[in-house]
Amino acid sequence: PFTMPDSSYDIDKYLIELITKIQFTHYKDPKNFRPNHDRLPNGDIGFFREITVCTVGRNPRSIKRVMNYAKLLNDIRTRFSKKTPEKDDMLVLYALICMQIAWPELFEYLSKNPTADTITDLESWEFLDKLPEAKKVFERVPDEETVKNNISTYFDTLFTLLDENQDGEISTEEMEPVHSMMKLAKMTNVSTTEKPREYLIKTLFEKNNGRPNKKE
Repeated sequence: PFTMPDSSYDIDKYLIELITKIQFTHYKDPKNFRPNHDRLPNGDIGFFREITVCTVGRNPRSIKRVMNYAKLLNDIRTRFSKKTPEKDDMLVLYALICMQIAWPELFEYLSKNPTADTITDLESWEFLDKLPEAKKVFERVPDEETVKNNISTYFDTLFTLLDENQDGEISTEEMEPVHSMMKLAKMTNVSTTEKPREYLIKTLFEKNNGRPNKKE
């Protein structure tokens, strides 16, 4: 095993390099990263950094995995959608991609309950302790409290982005970017797709009235 050093490089510079390289909509040039944002104190790159670090961490290999996925979804969106999303919509898409890779169980939970209340609930440690999907996440990590803190930070950051009028609540209209970007992110969500082998076996059983064909 070889551990990639993650403290010897500038993560902001690294993220900007990768995001521009994949030609992520609105962020094809380093100059397009807004240094100031009315809801994000550290601008666009601050959001990218916060979301990345609290989900997949600082490891270059993990970050590249996110970027490959982001490129795939962005290419699909560019090819099949005539409407160009807003900059903040692309930030939402990036956040969903990171969550889907780091915490697929929570992504699945949010996709089934895409409401403002869900986002607020997932910021709470008490709620996470009772959530079966979160327990599955905790089972595969060495430090449960660190993950809880990361999950809370993630959803707090996402909440801040979505709360356009900064009234401390997310309206139905403000949730729309999550709904639209979630549809795109779910296109490659393998956990909700029946695997080819499973489909084949089920089909064979149905054709034989529940009895497997001995020849097969």
